[in-house]
Amino acid sequence: MSSSDSSNNTNNDSIINIGKDDESSVKKRVSPVYQYFTFNDELSRWYCDYCAKDFGDNTSNLWRHIKRIHSEILGESEKTNSNNNEKPTQHGFRKKLLQWVVRDDQPFITIECQEFKNMVKYLWPSVNVPSANTLRRDLSANFEQVKDKVRLELQETPGLLSFTVDAWTSKNQLPFLGISVHWINKKWELQSLTLDFCLLSGQHSGENLAQQFLKVLEDFNIETKLLAIGCDNASNMDVMLNKISSSLRSKNISFNPNNQRVRCFAHIINLAAKKAVENLYISDLNDDDNLDIGETTNELMSVIYKLRKLVVRIRASPQRRERFQQQCVAIELPELELLPDIKTRWNSTEIMIERALKLRQALHNFTSADRDLKHYLFSDNEWKLIEEIHLLMQYFKICSDYITGQLYPTLAFTIPAYNYLLDKIEDIIDNNNIRIEIKNAATAAKKKLKNIILLLVDIYI
Repeated sequence: MSSSDSSNNTNNDSIINIGKDDESSVKKRVSPVYQYFTFNDELSRWYCDYCAKDFGDNTSNLWRHIKRIHSEILGESEKTNSNNNEKPTQHGFRKKLLQWVVRDDQPFITIECQEFKNMVKYLWPSVNVPSANTLRRDLSANFEQVKDKVRLELQETPGLLSFTVDAWTSKNQLPFLGISVHWINKKWELQSLTLDFCLLSGQHSGENLAQQFLKVLEDFNIETKLLAIGCDNASNMDVMLNKISSSLRSKNISFNPNNQRVRCFAHIINLAAKKAVENLYISDLNDDDNLDIGETTNELMSVIYKLRKLVVRIRASPQRRERFQQQCVAIELPELELLPDIKTRWNSTEIMIERALKLRQALHNFTSADRDLKHYLFSDNEWKLIEEIHLLMQYFKICSDYITGQLYPTLAFTIPAYNYLLDKIEDIIDNNNIRIEIKNAATAAKKKLKNIILLLVDIYI
C-alpha cells in the first residue's frame, strides 16, 4: 500500500504502532532520536514508529522528520520528563503497560508471567498487575476511543478526503484489503491514516471490495466528503468504483468513477518493469531454486542466478556472514548485509544487484579465498553485464520510490516521472555500448509503458 498510519492528529498515548527494535543494532546508537524509530536489519533502514517512513542512519534526517511531522511527540516527551516526580497511579501504569505490549508486539499472556510480576513489584511493591484478559479489554476500549477521535477529525476537517485502496494476499493465501485516507488538516498539514485493514471473505471481486469500502465510509460518517480514490489498474477496481458510484448515487451523493479515480502510476511502472524482467529472463530463474549454474545457457540468466545463489549461500552460514563482514571492514567498505531478492518483487532483484555492486570488491576477495565458493567468482565481463542490468532497472526503482512518497503529494509528479523514465529507457536503447539483450528488455518495457498510458488517455478523453 502507498500509505501508512499517522498519529499526527490524535493522542499519541492512545495511538500505538507495533514495532520491535533490533537490539544488536540499536544498542550501539546513543542518540535519543532512535527511540522513535525501529531498525530493519535486512534492509539496513530505520522506520518511523508513527508513520513507517524509512531513513538511512543519519540522525539529522531522523530529527528533522520527527520535528516536522511528529512534533507533538516531542511535546509529550518533554511533558513526561517534566512530570517525572509525579506519583505513579494504577491507571497510568495500565496505560503504559498497554503501550508496551502493543508497541513491542508482546502477547497479552506475558504480563501474567511471575518473573515479570516480580520485576514490576520490585520497582513498585503496591502495584496491581492486571490479567491478560483485563489488558485485552483495555486495548478494545482504547481502540474505540482512538477511533472516535479519528472519526471526529475526519468529519470536521474543512476539506474533502482522498483514499487509497489496495487488495493484498498474504503468504498463507489470506486476502486482505487496506483502506487509507489522506487529507489536509486545519494547520495545512498533509495527513495520512490507515482506516481499515480487513480480512476479505471470498475473492478480490469488485463487488466485495466496494462493499468493504462503503462500510468504512458509513462507519466514519464521511460518505459526503469523498474527493478521490487511488487504486491500481486491475479490472476488479473498475467494478469496485462503479459499484461505489451507484451506491452513493442512491443516496444523492455524486461520485464519478472516471474523473474521481486516481490510477496508481507506481502500478504502471511495476507492469513495465516486470516486462523488462521477463525479457531479461530473470523471472525464469525463480522457477527452480535447485538449478545448477552450469545448467543455465542464457548469459543473462546465468549471471543473475549465480549472484542469487552466492548471496543465499553467504547469508545461510553465520560463519560466512561474519567473515564477509570482516572482509568489508578490512577493505574499508560499509558493513552492509547482502540482500536476497524475492520471487514476486522485481525491485528486490534490483536491490540485490545494487547492494552487490556496492560490495563488489568484498565479494571478489571473499569468493577468491573460499574454496567452496570459487565457482561463484565473477569475471569482469559478468560484472559488466550486472552493471548494465542495474543501469536499466535502477530507473524503474527511482521513479517508483519517488512517486510513492508519503510526506508530499505525488499526483503532480506523474507526468515528469513518466517523461524521465521514458527518456532513460530510450537512452539505453540508443546506446551502442549496451548489449542487445538489455536493449531488447528496454524496448519491451517502453512498449508496455506507452501502451498503458495510451489506453488511459483513451479512457479520459
